Amino acid sequence: MVYDPPALYDFLEDSSGGIAEWIIPSVFAGHVDVVWWIRPCFATQIDDGDHQFLVGGVEPSAHELAEEDQESEAVAPATGTMPTPVSTRSGYRGPDSLQPHLERARLRVSSDARYYVDDPWCIAPSSRMVVKAPLRLLVSTVGDDDEQTEDACTQGSGGSGGGSGNGAGGAGYHEEAIREQCYARAVSGAKGSWVLDICLDYFGTHNPFARLVGPSPTGVALAAALAAAAVAPAFRQPGAEERMDLETRMDHARRLERGLVSMLRKRWPQEYGDLEDEAAAAVTPVVRSIGVSAELCELYESFEVGRAVLCRLRDAAGKATKQEVSAAMDMVPCATLPDSPCSNAEVDASLNQLRRSLTSGRLARCGRPGLITIARSAMDPYTPPGRVDRLQDQVIKLMADVYGHVDVEFDLDLNEYDGRVMQGTNGPRKRDVECDAHPMTQPMTHEASKRPRRT
Repeated sequence: MVYDPPALYDFLEDSSGGIAEWIIPSVFAGHVDVVWWIRPCFATQIDDGDHQFLVGGVEPSAHELAEEDQESEAVAPATGTMPTPVSTRSGYRGPDSLQPHLERARLRVSSDARYYVDDPWCIAPSSRMVVKAPLRLLVSTVGDDDEQTEDACTQGSGGSGGGSGNGAGGAGYHEEAIREQCYARAVSGAKGSWVLDICLDYFGTHNPFARLVGPSPTGVALAAALAAAAVAPAFRQPGAEERMDLETRMDHARRLERGLVSMLRKRWPQEYGDLEDEAAAAVTPVVRSIGVSAELCELYESFEVGRAVLCRLRDAAGKATKQEVSAAMDMVPCATLPDSPCSNAEVDASLNQLRRSLTSGRLARCGRPGLITIARSAMDPYTPPGRVDRLQDQVIKLMADVYGHVDVEFDLDLNEYDGRVMQGTNGPRKRDVECDAHPMTQPMTHEASKRPRRT
């Protein structure tokens, strides 16, 4: 499907995670090899650093196919429907030599980053990839420049990951500035032109899945309890990569997602079937004395921590309505997404910081982009409602101030207006924010408001 652009577009648009998946097919097809994600401080899905890994096609085993089906059933309990495959509209357009290898293949990455461990079926060793392409993923905040680091990249290393330093003026900050100058050179030195993609939820975001569980007090309490249970497991804590091997972390991610869905299903067993059936029994046995799963508790730093957060979730689900519990089950795969709307003053500060970086800071060293895209994230709505049009105008003005004349092209859904979701449109989809680089040419500003899904 990667080499059938119309079919790929349809798949990503109809998918529950396509807005977060469009870059990986571009990498596999050879259009992108360097991505620099300029993250807001509240987005911590991927650690800062220089991440280098492979994107490849892997033929899934029978066990993996069954696991994909099981996950689809677990995370779509409200509708009771399964996604249907996208039919190929225009046919294969890639190299003939690759077609036999890709007919049954799934895209996978060789990364062990936390972001991919959260979707563990996305990961495969490079030895299983029949066709593969390299990706250099650079991650940092926008930062503020230090004059002393102007030419330091030639004297220092590009870095291999790590934190964000020890504060302005300290050695950690100096090292971060050096590293990010190297990132700018990696982007400006990439073949072809580069694309600046600005998502408006960079300036403040909702987790729309959590908002759908509310807004009543019982819904808000349930969403908060689920988020607390999702972020607290040991495999999601800092330093987990050093303490746990990749297979263990992936196994814990699978067990956590299935176990949380099973806990929520207990609230309405008449709707979702007997939880003592074979599939549920394979997830976790119930410990009657505390009313939560012993195996789930073992995924946390201690049994006591696990019991505390899971009992809180159990009690919140017990007070919630059926609709709120159903929305919480949809929220499970996305419970760790950031929810930080930010104040108007914080938004203005972020815009000013971006302006400084684009005009005289690290991002200025990338040169002029060949294409600028602006994703409004309004219909999801990841960008807080009521803020979208103002932000859009501010960003377009900023681009014109920095780069001079730009041709602006709007591509808006007719049902979308000022960040509000009209009746009959789709709900939120999983995604993240990114600024990336890949070869395209024509300068213009474009709304990238796709609906997402996993590839």
